Amino acid sequence: MKGYHTSKKSAAFFLITLFAGLAANSIFAESDHYSFDSLFPKTWYAKATESCAQVWGAFDDLIAHPATSQIDRSIIIDAAIGRLVFAQFCLDLMVSSQEQTVSPDDVAYLARVVEVVDERYGKLANSMGRDRAYCLKRVINDLQKKVALF
Repeated sequence: MKGYHTSKKSAAFFLITLFAGLAANSIFAESDHYSFDSLFPKTWYAKATESCAQVWGAFDDLIAHPATSQIDRSIIIDAAIGRLVFAQFCLDLMVSSQEQTVSPDDVAYLARVVEVVDERYGKLANSMGRDRAYCLKRVINDLQKKVALF
């Protein structure tokens, strides 16, 4: 009889441990739905500004490290083109979705960020391929025009 009670206690302990583990798992899984980004999603303006600021930082890194290999430089320039095109996309969606109005100070800030990106481009234009330089300049010019519409 003694073995029967021990196995019964072991089974009960196992079940309690199993249920506690499942409960903890469901609590933590539920909390994933309440992340900061899901509660406070970024606006299209914020995404565009962040993308342009990333390009600014990447260009500053290239200027600070002129010995960057040509392959790495090309990858960074290609990423910059992609980020600026994404910023244009965000501005287009901001207009078409009629997102809450953006304050004049925010528009001025974004315009300044794009202006600095253009200045940094000017310092780097001779160190990249002609095709990439032309593409990047067109994307920057188009972005400046879109920002000016606000």
